[in-house]
Amino acid sequence: MGIDITLGELEKMLEKRIVCEILNEIHIAAQRWNKGGALIHRVRAAGYMAESGANNIRDGRTPITKTTTFKEMKIIAKEMYNETINFLYPIVQSGIYML
Repeated sequence: MGIDITLGELEKMLEKRIVCEILNEIHIAAQRWNKGGALIHRVRAAGYMAESGANNIRDGRTPITKTTTFKEMKIIAKEMYNETINFLYPIVQSGIYML
């Protein structure tokens, strides 16, 4: 079951949210997701990718910090912003993570 959301709507919903917190929430949601089948491995893998991204941000290995919002990230690191949105979009659309 999917969620009808456009990319623009997702970006608007995330503007004031802190990147690191969203990635952590996705990690937790993915690890608790239990819809089964082969897809479960992809969901869990996406969760670990989100956790890795959050850890890299917290450890100072990115141009953004642990308090950076998506709006700020769009200015500071446009390519990183685009990649993060493209990573999040199918996760939100599929209903694995709800904003």
